[in-house]
Amino acid sequence: MRPRVILIREFRDLSSFKRSKNQYNFTFGYAVTDNIQIRGSLNLTNDGQTRLISHDYSISWALSAKISTSGTVSITEYQNGTSSRSERYSAQVEYSLSRRTFLSGGYSENDLPTSSGTPAVRFESV
Repeated sequence: MRPRVILIREFRDLSSFKRSKNQYNFTFGYAVTDNIQIRGSLNLTNDGQTRLISHDYSISWALSAKISTSGTVSITEYQNGTSSRSERYSAQVEYSLSRRTFLSGGYSENDLPTSSGTPAVRFESV
């Protein structure tokens, strides 16, 4: 007995689900000195119903030929009738042992929104 295959096709009108999405990005970088550099970016995504704005800022500093450090701040805002915001702060230190070997350590703090509106903070080390 041969198995029977029944093919069911369903077509839906998806025109109501289509959304136009606009994305904008602005990035900058500036060398304060030979050893200190700052960077930043601003991103906006908007689809008519939801708006997502994110800011990223960083600074890096080469303290010596073997030691460098950096810090980053990231802020994300989500708006869809209600608003939520998350923040992330991080710092890293890198020590160069040789041309191909390095040690790195870091710290990060995340301020995450919850459904109750109370911020939840998460710490992590890298």
